[in-house]
Amino acid sequence: MVTVPKEESFKIPPSIYDFYSADFRLRDLIVQGLRAIVTKSVESTVKHISPAEAALQLALSYAIGFGTPKNDDQATFLLNKYSLDHRDLQNCIQSINDGIEKSLSEHTLFRSLERQGHIQHTDFPQHYRERQLLKRAETNYRREIESTKLIFGETHSLYLLLLSRLSRIIASQGRWKEAEKIELEVVETEKEILGAEHPSTMNSMAHMALLMWFQGRWNEAEELAIEVVETSSKVLGAEHPETLVSVGHLARMYRYRGRLDEAEKLEYQVMEKNLMVLGAEHPDTLINMNTLADVLMQQGRYKEAEQLSVQAMETNKRVLGIEHPDTLHSMNNVAATRDIQGRWDKAEELNLQVLETRKKTLGPKHPHTLISINNLASTYRKQGKLEEAQSLELYLTETRMRLLGEEHEETLSSMNNLAMTYRNRGLFEEAEELSVHVIEARGRIMGEGHPDTLDSMSNLGLILGDLGKYEEAEVILRRCLAGYEKVLAPEHPRTLATVANLGIVLQTGAKYDEAEAMHQRALVCSEKVLGPEHPDTLNIIGNLGVALRDQGKYNEAEAMQQQALLRYEDLLGPEHPDTLICKANLAGTYWSQGRLHEALVSMRSVEELFIRINGADHPHTVQTGEILQAWKESSLLSIEDIRSTISDDLTVSE
Repeated sequence: MVTVPKEESFKIPPSIYDFYSADFRLRDLIVQGLRAIVTKSVESTVKHISPAEAALQLALSYAIGFGTPKNDDQATFLLNKYSLDHRDLQNCIQSINDGIEKSLSEHTLFRSLERQGHIQHTDFPQHYRERQLLKRAETNYRREIESTKLIFGETHSLYLLLLSRLSRIIASQGRWKEAEKIELEVVETEKEILGAEHPSTMNSMAHMALLMWFQGRWNEAEELAIEVVETSSKVLGAEHPETLVSVGHLARMYRYRGRLDEAEKLEYQVMEKNLMVLGAEHPDTLINMNTLADVLMQQGRYKEAEQLSVQAMETNKRVLGIEHPDTLHSMNNVAATRDIQGRWDKAEELNLQVLETRKKTLGPKHPHTLISINNLASTYRKQGKLEEAQSLELYLTETRMRLLGEEHEETLSSMNNLAMTYRNRGLFEEAEELSVHVIEARGRIMGEGHPDTLDSMSNLGLILGDLGKYEEAEVILRRCLAGYEKVLAPEHPRTLATVANLGIVLQTGAKYDEAEAMHQRALVCSEKVLGPEHPDTLNIIGNLGVALRDQGKYNEAEAMQQQALLRYEDLLGPEHPDTLICKANLAGTYWSQGRLHEALVSMRSVEELFIRINGADHPHTVQTGEILQAWKESSLLSIEDIRSTISDDLTVSE
């Protein structure tokens, strides 16, 4: 009987935790290599690996289901064929039990290099999704989980590791409830076996918080995220990379909930520590700069956001190269800052560059390529290139439907955007039909109270208003408002946007007093939460001015619109589309007051700027021209008749 010498180098047990932490295909390749050596179909390229030694490792693989389906008969066959001692196999299995906790407690070279930024972290679920391997990966992990459970038990670290990986794979397919159930088993077992303060337990708890978040259970998610931050700070230290990651997750939760000052404070805290510990060129530092820029953008601090995004982009270009995924992501963020400032030509140019590079390096159907298509379509919509936007969004919806399924959240998001493009094109019935489909699907999958479902409901309310279905629009917007107030808060930006949109619908439906009350409510809250200079606040002021004018309160309307216009010009510049919309509405107030010459001169200047900036075919340009023509034709009518011609205001929906 042959006993394998102990000094031979290649053994699965010492590195098994790293093997199970890696891509499942690595385990498959190891088994394929061992089979090739055992069958002598290839010569060993690994030093000290003889067919007998390879046979023992292959027998172990069959015995525990490592990289191959569990097969005890095949394991026994190999041991007998090579006259190996069965105790060697048992010793290998026992060594896995004896050595696994040591591998958990020690930092391997690979993990250290990853934290230092020398090796890029791989998001395996995303990696599998990009290569359409999710189903194969899920099947493989389920098989390995059953084998590991049978051999090592439900409390073994390898079983919990595989279970957690399966949870992430399922979550990446939008099956969050199922993923949470699996992750909960991991968290509870790790707390019992490893303790609540073990890094592995904290990592699982952090993932649990994200799963709760995706399901719209924001309070629970936030409480758990805070617990993870506090525990990680205590155990690992406030400057540890994993602590900073958990702080970053909490900051993003605050940002999404509209608590922008708290989010900004945490993002600055993370950036300062990343700069100190990791350096200015570390990937984590650059990612943090982009997330901080997102907060600044939501606060209306566009120039600061763009400056930070450009800094991250230039550093990525220098360190990683123009085609690196992180560089392209940062270019994407710069395009977003330019888009929101109304510099759509610059945003389009950058979006096109990112899209073409992603097509070349990743392929036309890669998730990141599809995101670029979505961003370009959004810019086209704002530029008034509605046919181009619709074409891209149709392609995006059909592609995601084919790749991800009709009810995947990204597919539904594409449908939601397409519905809004239909609305902008005046295809209100098509927009309504698609919006209803999205609401029903999101309600079924996420729940009627989920913020994404409420977003779709808010959009449908505007579409119903466009169709003249004012009562239906009012009902759905009030229902949406109640949902936001319950799930988010009465002063959350999304809640305020719905209040503003309800004001517009009430105003269009000639419920002027109620419309004014809604706009006043939105204004008070927006000035408090976002500040008096925030673009959303200015939009509300502009819409309130129109509501006042429609009630004949011309002096109040003019004062309100003048105030908004001055702030727009200071914040966004005199040629930003929102500035021009405000100026056009002010011209409408002049017209209502009988100040015809001022109104015509002001509206004509708006039309000329729209033509130069957006082109003659943009909806804003066309609508402005129609108003001017109507004014010219009615200039010989009475003041009352003139006032009745002002019906198509360029109000800004949120």
